[in-house]
Amino acid sequence: MSFCTFQDAYALFDCTPLENLFIQEYMLRAPGDFVKVYIYGLMQCYHPAERMSLATMAKDLGVDEDTVFRAFQYWERQGAVRRVGDNPVRYAYKNLKQAQLTSADPSQDVYRYREFNEELRSLFDKKRRLYEQDYQRVYDWIETLQLPQEVVLMLIRHCIDVLGVRFSFEKADAIAQEWARSGVTTIEDVEEMTRSSKEMRQGLLRVLRRLGQRRNPTQDEEKLYEKWVKQWGFSAQDVQDACAETTKSASPSMAYLDAILARQRSAGGARVAERLAQERTRTADARRVLSALRRVNTAPTEEDERTVAGWLARGFELEAIETAARAARRKGDSTLADLERRLEACARKGLFTREAMDAQLRAAQQDDGLLARVYEAAGMDARPSAADRALLRRWQGELAMPMDVVLLAASYAAGKSAPMTFADRILQSWHAAGIGDVQAARAEHDRHAGQGQARTARPVREVAKHRYGQRSYTDEEMDALFFDIMKDGETDGEGGKA
Repeated sequence: MSFCTFQDAYALFDCTPLENLFIQEYMLRAPGDFVKVYIYGLMQCYHPAERMSLATMAKDLGVDEDTVFRAFQYWERQGAVRRVGDNPVRYAYKNLKQAQLTSADPSQDVYRYREFNEELRSLFDKKRRLYEQDYQRVYDWIETLQLPQEVVLMLIRHCIDVLGVRFSFEKADAIAQEWARSGVTTIEDVEEMTRSSKEMRQGLLRVLRRLGQRRNPTQDEEKLYEKWVKQWGFSAQDVQDACAETTKSASPSMAYLDAILARQRSAGGARVAERLAQERTRTADARRVLSALRRVNTAPTEEDERTVAGWLARGFELEAIETAARAARRKGDSTLADLERRLEACARKGLFTREAMDAQLRAAQQDDGLLARVYEAAGMDARPSAADRALLRRWQGELAMPMDVVLLAASYAAGKSAPMTFADRILQSWHAAGIGDVQAARAEHDRHAGQGQARTARPVREVAKHRYGQRSYTDEEMDALFFDIMKDGETDGEGGKA
């Protein structure tokens, strides 16, 4: 440790001397990040930080480590610093006045690159004058980035073709660094890079035109497009397909398009066009369901779309969902949660298609026609209900009673306060006694009641208005009947309670 040292906070309030010579002769033609590296390193000379390294300096300056390394290479070539260690890497700053006195004559660069300079100037065809800093920038590509001279000339030609003769050397420098990182060393490498670059630029220009912007892209937009194509793996056609979705925004932009592609990337699977088509189908399906619920002017949310898609994935046909939605609407229910309950009842009964629902409707119509005869026999003025349908199915199924026996029991129940319940008790008693025909049922009734006290069976008349199986239902009646079926399904799901 030194005999004398500064306090830790001294450096923050001290100053780092920067010579005007550096500003005038070195800084003006140096890349901006390279200047930052030089000045920060100069401060380290006066106030060394513990454990300083290329990585630490890169983090402090907000650049990558490769930029710091190339910056020191650049300043070493300029004669401003000298590398004095490799493990760890260390640099010594030179006195700039001494460096200028001992450095080679700058004109030697001109002489050394005389033929190259002639070719370079010819590319601009007297339409642009190059200055010393431009030449120094180009020499840096050759000496620091290690790009061959023929590659550098093709890079300049590429910039003129794509960006115009007045292109920015800052932009060209970024391309040179990209080529160096990509290992471009041959004409074939250049042809591949320029072809890819042209395709990307043309693709980006098409995107901007789709967004209603007829101008050259900014550097940030170029980086965005490069991210979509190179990092995320989208094709130019994928990006074009995604542009169609920007019409949902009042002011479409590259940022909005970026959000669309980010969503598509997270979805994975099919290509963008297919996924967008799937999304449009999901939206259309949800709209149809909401329309059936009489929510015509309501745009489906993403949650609505996921809900409807989930029903379809379970095996429901869209037409079946719409049928259930209309039934819910007739009862004043207009939410997807209301519809969910009805579809659960349908699922318990295996009604996933419109065809299955129609078959259930036909069966219900047939049951209603039979119930009309039961009501007539019992002297009832009633409309078929889910509970009565369940009773009828139990009589004909579990109890195995023929229809004429059911009608006989109903006639014996006429005049009772609850005729259907009374008829049910009669039929259960006959079933327990093993009675299954009209003759035996009458005999049992007469025996039980006593000779002369038996109730005379009410004659059953065929009334045309009660022949439900032959009626033609309106849409409203079918929706109401469908709702009864849903309630019947819910009853089944609760354990078959009638």
